[in-house]
Amino acid sequence: ASSATHIPTDILKKWDGFILFNPGIGHPNLQESWEATMKFILKTRCTLLLTAHSDIDARRDYAVLKSMIQQQQQQQQASSATHIPTDILKKWDGFILFNPGIGHPNLQESWEATMKFILKTRCTLLLTAHSDIDARRDYAVLKSMIQQQQQQQQASSATHI
Repeated sequence: ASSATHIPTDILKKWDGFILFNPGIGHPNLQESWEATMKFILKTRCTLLLTAHSDIDARRDYAVLKSMIQQQQQQQQASSATHIPTDILKKWDGFILFNPGIGHPNLQESWEATMKFILKTRCTLLLTAHSDIDARRDYAVLKSMIQQQQQQQQASSATHI
């Protein structure tokens, strides 16, 4: 099946979450057989809980999931640069990020798309930080992103008049 295949929204909303016990999605002999299933699960945007036989197994599964999520994000950014359906934005009540390091120079870029999405939801956001320096960096990045978002909204509303 093609990754571009459209899946009706009612099908994607059918589940609350998924638990996979030792799936081995990153194992060289199993990875290909899990690809279509994992793409579907990721499209649902549901909670996913995985267990693993070993640290090596967990690291392989994590690497495959991370790669699939990044590919999915790149495809979404390419196909709908700024549009996020309203039903998705209203799916959450809030977000808690434990020591995310969104302002850290080595992590900032990797957080950009996620933080833009979280800010578009307009949900409560609770962050913790390892240190005062981390807290200040995270705050500065968030403040800048919020200001950019407000400027874009003002520019957009000015053009709709």
